[in-house]
Amino acid sequence: TAGRSGTCLKATAPMTAITTTYLNKLCHRHALSSPKQLIDSQTVSEIKSCLINTDMPVKAIAARLHFDDASYLCRYFRRHTGVTPQQYRNNLRHNACCICE
Repeated sequence: TAGRSGTCLKATAPMTAITTTYLNKLCHRHALSSPKQLIDSQTVSEIKSCLINTDMPVKAIAARLHFDDASYLCRYFRRHTGVTPQQYRNNLRHNACCICE
């Protein structure tokens, strides 16, 4: 799940027939990031996409992206962006209105 990158890596590495150590080395070599950073970045991008392109409630986005609950998604998103999902969505709507004026 999105909130459990370490568990995710342990599950992913065997599916790709490589060790977690080698997966870490590959990510650092080619992306200059850890696997966790890559997963977190992609997860935040997916949350942002849902907030931008849909009117889905945060609870539905949390379920869609396999978070345990909306509260955890909010904490996760805020930790990575500095704003809550609702603030992010409101800022987008406010900025879109300003552009149209």
